[in-house]
Amino acid sequence: MATYSRYNPNQKKDNRFRNLVIGIFGAIVLLSIGLIIINAVSPNPLSEANIYKYATDVYGERNDEEYLIYFYSETCTYCQQLNNSTQYKNYISDPEIPLYKIDVLKVPDNIRRKANITGTPAIVHMKKNEKGKYEVVRTVVSLDSIINYLERLG
Repeated sequence: MATYSRYNPNQKKDNRFRNLVIGIFGAIVLLSIGLIIINAVSPNPLSEANIYKYATDVYGERNDEEYLIYFYSETCTYCQQLNNSTQYKNYISDPEIPLYKIDVLKVPDNIRRKANITGTPAIVHMKKNEKGKYEVVRTVVSLDSIINYLERLG
């Protein structure tokens, strides 16, 4: 008469494999949730630098859906060329999107650094997202690129 043992050596291997798969899947889920939370909570560089608050201090409270911030310097030759260009003059005479000029020499260093403004001229296109917060649509930094961008917007 044969006796049957409840012990099955293959069952231990099956449990290890199942536990490994569950562990890997759990780690992936937790990592994904963590990344989603970090991405949702961490602001983009311009909002972290609080450029909107700075622009509000300079220009007063605005409720624009989108706007352009033109970072310039009085001593910048390229900024002077941009200010004298036909495309810039045409754009500011009837702007599709409001344009606010901010002198980089008057902007606090932390805002320039966090906004990644390393030179002038620079235009940052900001737009409200579905949560009502402003986010960067595009940053344009070279003179020719800015002129082309303003021409397309106008």
